[in-house]
Amino acid sequence: MKEELEKRSLELTATTLVGDLTSSSKTEKLIALLDDMSELQLRFENAKYVVLIDDCYAEFFYGELIRPQFLNEVEWSKLIKNIIKIRDHVRTNYGLEVVFHPHAQSHVETEEQIEKLLNDTDINLCLDTGHLVYADGDPAAFMHKHYQPIPYLHLKSRDLKVREKMQREGWSFAKAVSEDVMCESELGVVDMKASMKVLEDINFDK
Repeated sequence: MKEELEKRSLELTATTLVGDLTSSSKTEKLIALLDDMSELQLRFENAKYVVLIDDCYAEFFYGELIRPQFLNEVEWSKLIKNIIKIRDHVRTNYGLEVVFHPHAQSHVETEEQIEKLLNDTDINLCLDTGHLVYADGDPAAFMHKHYQPIPYLHLKSRDLKVREKMQREGWSFAKAVSEDVMCESELGVVDMKASMKVLEDINFDK
């Protein structure tokens, strides 16, 4: 892997965990998976992050609702507890940083839900501009307001016309992705110039 990355002038910066963070048993499986991945990740000096994502509430390929779209307070508390459990395990055992990735069709996708997460934890974010605008957020404004807990960014955009067709025809998220709902910056609605201006203003150098 190192050889192939070096050929392309690339570096590994993170690994990713995705799972049902409202479930204690599934969280334990995620930790076991993380332990397996760590042997590889620790060989890469610049791979300092573990990107953590909650499972989607809709089935990825077929679109049916498979989990509650909105969590009650008990379920939300379980989510927070399990995020912190993974974060502490990673920090204590491997010296890596867990960053939470708000994701479309998950329990942390809207600006309101992300702010609730930030209020209820001290977890940092892997902010994805494409996923945030997918949930009708404003990446530039959000980054300007909440830049301190954002050490890691995914810069993407979203095609509103594809999302409208997705909603009209009942597509799954996988189908929408295959139709380029997440797209190149010049084809989407994310204002990359405004986003980059915010990064310049806050001296973002992560």
